[in-house]
Amino acid sequence: MSIVATLLYVIRNNKILLIKKKRGIGKGLYNAPGGRLEEGESAENAAVREVREELGIRIIEPKFVGTNDFFFGGNHIMTVHVFIADKFKGREKETAEAIPAWFPLDEIPYEQLWPDDIHWTPVMLGGKTFKGVFY
Repeated sequence: MSIVATLLYVIRNNKILLIKKKRGIGKGLYNAPGGRLEEGESAENAAVREVREELGIRIIEPKFVGTNDFFFGGNHIMTVHVFIADKFKGREKETAEAIPAWFPLDEIPYEQLWPDDIHWTPVMLGGKTFKGVFY
């Protein structure tokens, strides 16, 4: 059974808000806030909830931009729905799960992100929607 999850990138003033994961899958890497959908939850609602849980901010008007499917050993293991937003309420803060950090869009630390991110993040930042498949 594959996992369905989300990522939500906050982009404002030519900067992107990433989190440095403090625990779990991807510990020590930068990523967008996100996580698994709960039973009966839409991908958009899950993305907004995860940002609130991981950073303490409330996202306004998220926009769906793409989906990535991940396979391991020929098995589909995860589908990730990706959103962006430029409006939110509150101030981002460190939580038990994540340390927030803003990066200029031309200084994203791809070497500290998941290896697939360098392939689809520029497409997202270019304003295009996408569907990625990674093995």
